[in-house]
Order: sequence, then structure tokens, then C-alpha cells
Amino acid sequence: MKSHKFRKYKINTISMVFSLMMFGLFTILFVVFLILSIKFNAVNVGEKVYSIFLIIKDMSLVGSTVFGSSIISTLLIDKKTKEFEYFSNVVNEIVCDKSIFNVLSDKNKQLLESQLYECDNETQIEIIRDVVNKIKQFNYYYEECSVNVSCFISKKSCKKTISKELRIKSFDNSVKIDRYRIHSSATRENADSYLSIKSISLDGKLLSRESYIIRREKINTEERVLMRNGYKSRFVCELIEPITFRSDRPTIIVVEYETVVSDDDSFTNRLPGPCKNYRLSFGVTDEKHSKYDITGSAFGFMEKGLKTPNIEENRFEIKFDTWSFKDDGVTLSYKKLFKKSN
Repeated sequence: MKSHKFRKYKINTISMVFSLMMFGLFTILFVVFLILSIKFNAVNVGEKVYSIFLIIKDMSLVGSTVFGSSIISTLLIDKKTKEFEYFSNVVNEIVCDKSIFNVLSDKNKQLLESQLYECDNETQIEIIRDVVNKIKQFNYYYEECSVNVSCFISKKSCKKTISKELRIKSFDNSVKIDRYRIHSSATRENADSYLSIKSISLDGKLLSRESYIIRREKINTEERVLMRNGYKSRFVCELIEPITFRSDRPTIIVVEYETVVSDDDSFTNRLPGPCKNYRLSFGVTDEKHSKYDITGSAFGFMEKGLKTPNIEENRFEIKFDTWSFKDDGVTLSYKKLFKKSN
């Protein structure tokens, strides 16, 4: 056990010295005027002087009692506090020691996990345990992700204007990432004008066009689901220079871009790592100002946190305040975005 972790407890010196001085002063005054009140009487010194002797004696007794009691209570309370804080430090150190945890029985490990996760359902515990183990494979996470989408539908195309704010932290002190992907999306379109980056900022500093690249990748045969749904290409936007994420403060990336396709009926957003707080706002309009039913579905992560859908006319908002995870990132998929209401 590492003894240097324990705090050294001590009484507040200034308060204790002041209490002792006042206790001594009032005690001396009480003794002095007690002797004077016994030695003299009202006849010898006069009634007024004798009354003053008695008043000072009584006040000194009260002051001596108050400060004496405070000294005793301080010692008792401090002793109790020391014992409790020492116990807390010992328990914390034992629980956080891997060697102690490893010797626990499977039953006690499950009990400890159930108390930690605040649930006693074995299925839920198993899901959480699986998520925790997968999160350990990553060296950074999204403290917060906020996505705002404005979709406009015309006769010839569907254009989405998208703004993302990412707050990213590392699990360790710092981690350097080469070729960090600002954006990645699959499309059925052949046109290279599918994706248009409007701006990218890093910690409030606007990046130049030379700071990132946009490339087009073909959907390969291993991605059968995308191929079966008609997706042909993936557009990727990456930072050229390495980026360093830190654990003590978030790195803030804000990106604004547009996508244009001939037809579309869904929007999917994935993050390449664990996300703690996620918020998506999606709105849709068209030339005729028609009404649309927007339905949302979230999958691939625990729904233990606060989920607050807020549906207005032609707008859908959803928020998750929880750790979210999927093998290839956090996913929100919206289907039937452009189905007209009856």
C-alpha cells in the first residue's frame, strides 16, 4: 500500500491558538475576580465596585466555558473526521488496486459492477461490460458532438447544409492522430461535386484549403451492405497535418459543408469513436413548403441516458446524454424523411 497517498491530518493552528489564549484569559479573569469577590464585600469597596466584580466574574466564567467547550469539541470532531477520511482513503486505494480486484470472486466482481453501473440486470451489465471493453480499444473520444442539418428539396436535387461541432479528448494525457478524418460519407452519385466543404476551424482558428484534402474512394466488395443499397463512392475529408488531442481540455473542430444528390430519403451520421453527449437537429423544406414526416432511429449503442426527441413541423431533434458506441462509431439513421403527411 502506498502510504504517500494518505493525507497528513492536523488541527487548524490559528484557530486552536486563539481558542487557547481566550480560554486562558477568561479563566484568569474568573479566578482573579472570584478571589476579589470573596476577599471584599459591598461594605469595604462600595456596592457599585462590588457589583462590577460580580459581573466580570460571571462573564469570565461564561467566556471560559464557551472557549473550553469549543477546544474539546474541536478535538473530538477532528478525531472522528480523521478516522473517517483515513478509512475513505484506504477503501479508495484498495478498490482501485488491480491486484485486489483480481482476487475477488466472480460473484463479488458482478456485485461490484452492478453497484458501479447502478443496475442489477445481468443482461444490462453484460452490455455495459462489452461497451467498456470496446471503448478501451480507442485512444480518444468525443466529449460532445452537435450536428445541425438543413435539407432543401427541389425537382432536380436534394441539398443538405450541414454544420458539425466536435469536442474531442484523449483518454491518456495526449495522443497524436495522423490523417484525422473530418468527414466521411458514402453516396450513390457519380459527380465529384457531391461534397463541398465551406469551412473548417480548429480551436477557433480557420483552416486554409491547403490544410486538408478531399478524396474519393470506391466502395469495395467487402462493404456488401452499401453495394446492395446502390452506394458507389465514399468521399473523405482529412487533415494533412497530424492533430494532437489532450485529456485536460477538448480540441474543438467545427466543419460546415454541403452535399447535393439527385434523390434521397434518409440521413445517416456516424462517428469513428465513442461519444459521451450527442445532439442532432434535422429540418427539411422544399419549393412548395410541403409538410414532411421525419422519423428517427438510433442503434448500435446503449440507451441508458436521457433521450429527448422534440418534433416540430418539418423538424426532428434528438439528444443522447450517455456514452454511445458502435463497432464503426455512433450511428443515427433517419428514414422516411421525405414522406409527405396525410
